[in-house]
Amino acid sequence: MEKVRLKRDGDTFYLYQNLKGLDLYQKSKAIERFLKTETKVLENCIDARIREIFAQNGINVYDTDKSVLNRLFDTLKTKGKEIKVIDIYANTEYDNAVVVGVSKNQMTAILEDDYMLSCGIEVKEVES
Repeated sequence: MEKVRLKRDGDTFYLYQNLKGLDLYQKSKAIERFLKTETKVLENCIDARIREIFAQNGINVYDTDKSVLNRLFDTLKTKGKEIKVIDIYANTEYDNAVVVGVSKNQMTAILEDDYMLSCGIEVKEVES
């Protein structure tokens, strides 16, 4: 089985793994592990991208306490901007792909062509 890979395309982060050649049991275990543990990599990407957006707007992030983050988001809003985090596979239909699960952190995973497991998150700055 190939290792899980991460790809960044602008504001979008993809996590994917090729499951070609695995039997049904091995595939289901790989999907379960992907949903439970591997998606944490995307959580780190989301955090890094949010910090990057704050920094680009002159907002320094020293603490990740929820109340501090709420104040930082409010500060960003006063500058006329917001951060949107979008699950790119949520509520979407694809040819040759099926949703195989949603991780505990609400990331939708799909299986394309019965062997390519992936999920993707877009983190972008928008005008508010």
